[in-house]
Amino acid sequence: MLKTVGSVIVRNEFYRDGYRTLLRIAVIEAMIILALVGAMYFVIQVHQPENRYFATTEDGRLVPMVALSEPNLSVPALMSWSAQAATEVMTFGFNDYKRRLQQASRNFTRLGWVSFTSALEKSRIIEMVEANGQVVSAAPASAPILISEGVVNGRYQWQVQVPLVVTYQAGSSVRDDKMLVTLLLVRVPKLESPNGVGIEQWIAR
Repeated sequence: MLKTVGSVIVRNEFYRDGYRTLLRIAVIEAMIILALVGAMYFVIQVHQPENRYFATTEDGRLVPMVALSEPNLSVPALMSWSAQAATEVMTFGFNDYKRRLQQASRNFTRLGWVSFTSALEKSRIIEMVEANGQVVSAAPASAPILISEGVVNGRYQWQVQVPLVVTYQAGSSVRDDKMLVTLLLVRVPKLESPNGVGIEQWIAR
């Protein structure tokens, strides 16, 4: 009888010790899991590295990024670009003006393109060119002039005047008109324009 009672006591102590051991193991595992969860949260939420973006050319070369609040072109380069953009958009014919204007739109911001097309409609140049079968070509009458520059609403911008001679030709009939174009140029991301500049406003007289 005593032997049986002793066996029961020993067995109970064995199970109790085993339970305590399992409990300690479970507590340690829970602490390890909590530590791992905390470490993962720190890595994901706190210590996550900042994303960095780089512009690249079509062949994969890196392009230096310049803040939109800073000028990215020298004044001579900007004047050259202004003359090229103004003459390109004012060079088209009665049979290809849609294609040429679409190509030239890359030099404008969305707001700038609305400004240009509105001015073009008011001038009724397209109607005249279509009716008379004319070809229009533009050339700088003199060097562009930088009127002003500076940061406005966080973006660098320039105001440039471009004097043009616009020629209308249909067969042997040729007419030259002088046009003074005032451009508002603004910085844009290079993903939108390779030169990082766009025409925001077009005023011609």
